[in-house]
Amino acid sequence: MRDLTPEYLLAALRQAIKTKGLTYRELSEKMGMPLSTFKRHLTSTNLALDKLLEYCRAIDCTLDELQKLANQLQGEDEDYFSRTQDEVFFQFPHLYDFYRELRMLRG
Repeated sequence: MRDLTPEYLLAALRQAIKTKGLTYRELSEKMGMPLSTFKRHLTSTNLALDKLLEYCRAIDCTLDELQKLANQLQGEDEDYFSRTQDEVFFQFPHLYDFYRELRMLRG
């Protein structure tokens, strides 16, 4: 699995908010910030760690839980190939076999 990216961490935060049954409006009001700022933060890959932790506390979620969810989301995306990857694996099946072997080694 690749290193975790900010995009997946933010996707996990959005998913956690949804799972908790909260709305962006509710959270923005709870945190005393404009809804537009809150929404911008949820897509900003340069969100400060202290702000991310503040959001985690607001939804009663630990950073560890958020990271696990982000890893899960990223892993799901890695199970799919792009059109180019599909074409290459179709033309060169031995590369797909090699890829599968590598995945099995990683566990």
